[in-house]
Amino acid sequence: MITKEFAEHFAKEWIESWNTHDLKKVFSRYAYNSFDVIAVYNQNHQ
Repeated sequence: MITKEFAEHFAKEWIESWNTHDLKKVFSRYAYNSFDVIAVYNQNHQ
């Protein structure tokens, strides 16, 4: 079960990552292989 403290901490970190445009941190919240998504994005947006 997720505690209120965990949920608040998770949300705070996610918002900070999103607002600072830190894709590595944002995607790390979704899936283990999300770094593959970042690598593909970086290859196509250089």
